[in-house]
Amino acid sequence: MSRIRSVHPGLWTDEEFVCLSAMARLLFIGIWNECDDGGCFEWRPLRLKMRILPADSVDMDALLAELVVNRCILKYDSEGASYGAVRNFCRFQRPKKPTLFCPQTDEVRNWCGTETRSSNSSGEAVGNRFGTGGEIAPRKGGREEGRKGNTFPDGNDANAKNSDQSPKPPAPAEPGPDKQFWDEAKAYLGKSKSGMIGKWVKTHGRDAVAAALAEARRAEAVDPVPYIERVLRNRDADDVAKRQAQAEQDRLFDQRFPPRNLTDSEAKALMAPDEFQRWRARKQAA
Repeated sequence: MSRIRSVHPGLWTDEEFVCLSAMARLLFIGIWNECDDGGCFEWRPLRLKMRILPADSVDMDALLAELVVNRCILKYDSEGASYGAVRNFCRFQRPKKPTLFCPQTDEVRNWCGTETRSSNSSGEAVGNRFGTGGEIAPRKGGREEGRKGNTFPDGNDANAKNSDQSPKPPAPAEPGPDKQFWDEAKAYLGKSKSGMIGKWVKTHGRDAVAAALAEARRAEAVDPVPYIERVLRNRDADDVAKRQAQAEQDRLFDQRFPPRNLTDSEAKALMAPDEFQRWRARKQAA
């Protein structure tokens, strides 16, 4: 069930937020409505699209990937299901009686700032981490309890100034291959191309996109985007041609040495060692 959330004015000038594409910014705000009161949501791209961007032709997987790369959300797995978490959500969204329906690890609680909201004004505990959910309880007069705004402070929020007991953000991990790839791709093409890069990765794979980026740099392409797309199309065509050629070789080989019509000893007597190994593999596959 979607929940009412508020937007802090400091969001619009947050450095990481403004680096997102326009649709990613809109999706990020919409995701807050789909979060439980601990800042977590089920990682179901199709359902998120139908609830947040039902009339827009967008690649939801690419937009979510863009939010992950820019450290707005964290994707994690628990008990065989995938979930997402909004950074610093609990520091600024403060329902009266928070209830959670997504499991949380220590890393996720730290990411969402859960410990900064360990109890509400009545001293009640945050609640069962597998709770059934619930709407934010309104104050008398209709305002939400403890409305603190957005997940990002702007430097003037009193709640941010009084967060001495907040857990320190995790130390930055060593950059892995995914982060290095995204950093280099955005540095070359610009952060506004994050959605396009995500679409290429989904269609062709990260390694193929990395190779195309490297080729564009070597060629000093004046307009790298169409150059990279042409390289990816040619690579796909080459892969198809290679698969077709391999399939034709396998068909001719099976005509010469039918896998099921020979015993191992007969095949070994007829074939060269490399052909025999290939025949054994084809026989097992058959």
